[in-house]
Amino acid sequence: MAAAYNAADPSEVVLSYNTTDGCNLIFAGTPWQPGDRIVTTSFEHPALTGPMAWAKATRGVDVVEIDMGLISPFTAGITVQDVLDLFEPALAAPLPAGAKQYLVISDIFYKNGLRLPVEDLCALARAYGAYSIVDTAHGFGMLPIDFQNYGADFVAGAGHKWLCGGPGTGILYIRNTGGNLPPFDLGNFFLYAFLSPGDIANRQYDPSTWVQLRGENNRPALYAMTDALAFFEQIGIDAIYQRGVELGNDLKAKIDAQWPGSLWVEPRPAYSPFATALTSFNPFVGRDDAASYGALRSAISSVADALAAEDPKIYIRFVTWPSSTAAPGDDRVGFRVSTHGVYNSYDEVDYVFDRLVYHIQQTGLPTI
Repeated sequence: MAAAYNAADPSEVVLSYNTTDGCNLIFAGTPWQPGDRIVTTSFEHPALTGPMAWAKATRGVDVVEIDMGLISPFTAGITVQDVLDLFEPALAAPLPAGAKQYLVISDIFYKNGLRLPVEDLCALARAYGAYSIVDTAHGFGMLPIDFQNYGADFVAGAGHKWLCGGPGTGILYIRNTGGNLPPFDLGNFFLYAFLSPGDIANRQYDPSTWVQLRGENNRPALYAMTDALAFFEQIGIDAIYQRGVELGNDLKAKIDAQWPGSLWVEPRPAYSPFATALTSFNPFVGRDDAASYGALRSAISSVADALAAEDPKIYIRFVTWPSSTAAPGDDRVGFRVSTHGVYNSYDEVDYVFDRLVYHIQQTGLPTI
């Protein structure tokens, strides 16, 4: 596991139960203080928004939300520097004396499938003395993740999504080598019975032992996850990523030809910034009109349900988000389709696209 994702030391990798479990351990183990600041985005999953709300409500942490609606839809002309420019003013703002700062972001947004430039954002955070926490729920099994190149202090992800491991599995990286380690009080209260306060304060413990052991775990599921990773390594993690993105770009090209301007995130080649194997789009007229949100959400939900009821079944997601941090609630909606580099084919992309066209037409709503 550590070698596959390039941890500096195997002890930095914890087998967790899921992404949410990993995020909870990170937040529970971080000694938050009033005046500390979190810089995050408006597109985060509850696995992060929940812990951040807890830190704000119970520890007096300031949470600054970057408005990702400013770059949605995410067009091909948007650059890494454009994204960094969104974050830098918040990271550069003065902090109270003695306060800590954290960048808390998703590697890939579950809302629209966009991948953030994690390496660049973590480097920017370090330049302003900030630590970094990364949620990569969609990363393991899709991306060629490199913990050392990421430069993040914590990375939490899932084993049951793209990695296709057993339910209730995950991977948590806790940087425990190198300089300027983030303060971290274990997060696993069970093992406080066995470590001295000095050992904890001075990071004299291996996370793979002292964070991972939290009572009984589901060993068959964990073995399934590690076996899945071994299988993926035989194929090649980079090859899986490239094929998944290429399948997704094939689907994006078909969608854009059928409904020009409907993609929420435009295609990028594999290995370029922002590229993932997820496709998000909304083909209906009025997708940028908050007054149309209810009708469009109902239509998109009905299409997803209809596809899941077919034989063969097609499972896709619909997701919602606010157009800006000023919006009173979600007012944007889209389909989200995953193209797996191991388990999907171009023929399946053709089939899914044809069924999407049919069911979207059956809604009777005008399309772009």
